[in-house]
Amino acid sequence: MQPATLEFVGIIDFGDSYISHPALDWRWPNHQDRLTILQGYGQETPASEEFMVAWRSVMMLSDMSTIAIRPANRTEALGRLREMARAFE
Repeated sequence: MQPATLEFVGIIDFGDSYISHPALDWRWPNHQDRLTILQGYGQETPASEEFMVAWRSVMMLSDMSTIAIRPANRTEALGRLREMARAFE
């Protein structure tokens, strides 16, 4: 609502909202889905290095969660974790 005119201007759909940053799309355990999401974020402007640091960190947390609660995906998630950890060596 516009404060000056009290005119209705729209509705916020909180069902499509996320916590605060696109990198928090951690709910996607499938690697190909993650790559598709990341590609979407970089379509207009390439992702900054700061964004990529946040993205990798959250993906590591997601893989740790996957290992804990998704037995069928543990091997794949552990492999991704090892691969990402090598970047810190």
